[in-house]
Amino acid sequence: MKPFKTPFPLHKGQKQNLLALIGSLVLLSSVSSSAAIAESFSEKIEKAHGASGWAEKDIVKTDIKIAFGGALRLVGEMISNTEASKSRFTLEDKTQIVFDGSSAWIS
Repeated sequence: MKPFKTPFPLHKGQKQNLLALIGSLVLLSSVSSSAAIAESFSEKIEKAHGASGWAEKDIVKTDIKIAFGGALRLVGEMISNTEASKSRFTLEDKTQIVFDGSSAWIS
């Protein structure tokens, strides 16, 4: 496997955090379940948390803070379509991580 390279300098910890975030975005965009038990369970959660209202929206936007080992590692804003198939994460320094449904990139 070739080493991960960015068009801008990153510290070792930042590279690890960035790779973890990209992996999470890809995973979030590809999760599906077909088991009847899981569907029943998820239907109960959807009803309890108002999923029908969620589905009426095209996109959602949230601030995100991720801490590991007691230290804040990533701070930014995430915008995603409600299907979670496309998303953009903007870090405090304005670095953007984008997943378009098939590819992820950093700018």
